[in-house]
Amino acid sequence: MIKVALLEPKFDFFYRFLLKEGRTYAVPPLWALYLGTYLKEKIPDVKIDILDCQIFPMDKLEEWGRKNRPDFVGISPKFLNYISALEAARIFKKFGAKVVLGGTHSASLKDGILKNRGPFSNDYCIDAIIQRDGEKAFFEYIKGKPLEKINNLIWHTGKKIKENKIELLDLNSLSLPDRKLINSKTYVKKSNIFSVLSQKGCSWQEKTGGCIFCAQELSKLRFRDPVSVWEEIDFLRKKYNVGIIWDSSENFFNDLNWLNDFWKVSKKYKDRPEFKVFVRLSEINNENVKILKELNVVEIIVGVESGSLQSLRGFNKGITPGLIKEKINLLHKNEINTFHCFIFGAPKETKETLWESIEFAKDISKNKYHAGTRFNIVAPYPGSTMWSMLLESDPERYAGKDIINWKEASIDWVEKYCNINISLFLKEFKKARKMSMILNEKAKIYQANGKKS
Repeated sequence: MIKVALLEPKFDFFYRFLLKEGRTYAVPPLWALYLGTYLKEKIPDVKIDILDCQIFPMDKLEEWGRKNRPDFVGISPKFLNYISALEAARIFKKFGAKVVLGGTHSASLKDGILKNRGPFSNDYCIDAIIQRDGEKAFFEYIKGKPLEKINNLIWHTGKKIKENKIELLDLNSLSLPDRKLINSKTYVKKSNIFSVLSQKGCSWQEKTGGCIFCAQELSKLRFRDPVSVWEEIDFLRKKYNVGIIWDSSENFFNDLNWLNDFWKVSKKYKDRPEFKVFVRLSEINNENVKILKELNVVEIIVGVESGSLQSLRGFNKGITPGLIKEKINLLHKNEINTFHCFIFGAPKETKETLWESIEFAKDISKNKYHAGTRFNIVAPYPGSTMWSMLLESDPERYAGKDIINWKEASIDWVEKYCNINISLFLKEFKKARKMSMILNEKAKIYQANGKKS
């Protein structure tokens, strides 16, 4: 029997405040479900354990590792939980496991990770990294295929770090994620939200290179057959009585022809869950907002980012404050809730542009279809244009590193690329957060009253 553990790490301690601010849900890790399902199909005697530290206590991990001793461990860390991922990797390595990282964060910091945590380092806890689609690559790694022949694999030869060629999978060739790999009832009880992935990629990124803070790997658009997506949604609805489906695609409006087909297939299903999706506002119009309404989309998570035209241009958003307001009003007119996300720290940001964002946030949250507002300080995520800019500006500080204090990196970005004193910047950010708390309390009251009615 081959034993495989797939781990979703907990947030590192200095990011756990995000869990208290709403819009962070205990949702089953879709990457692990896809990976586990693929391995089960290819390896008859495999034993899969998915350890999601949203649910599984991290302090029990060593005891679990000692008892179960997995042969292979897959971890997909983000900047929010990389330290916790290393903590887990060291535990599993102690019990003899091969540990492989996946995801954009790992691929972007490949040199630092394999130099500092790889097989030839003093802190050896990571054996290899897989970028892009991991299902086939991890299967081949487990089966012992020569490392140089595994597409998507990044590995250390002993002399240099080698990056194999990229292979993108046909999304329709992958089986539906097997939710029996997790305790689904636990997630339903915690949040009643399950995620699905209808597509990969971003049309804006494909056309322009994308928003400068986006850390998703540049990739061609890929879509699942709408029939398959609806079969998955219908199964989740009937089997687990899931109330909300969160489509985790980067942009639900990547292709309006696909959206139209998805809508047509939906007509076969009377008992539809509520949907939450990410959408580029620039794509919304009178015709497709009606499709959203008919699909039972109740909330759209909107990357507003800024109320300043200057800052939106700096972020390469491809949209204006006037257009944002127009599209949000259209959604609200159709009784679709919007959750607004803002980022402080656009290139050349000033006190004036920050205030434009604060006033704009107030302006677009004046009715009952405003579901909430969040302000964040920009983080130069690995893989983003912002990270490349920061790396180029200070290679001595960032090149070849894998453990980075992201709070300090954000401050470093502001000092290098914004036209505002950091003390004043943080002061204005504190005001914005305080204001958003007031807006969110109003939104909670509206939402509660709406449910009662």
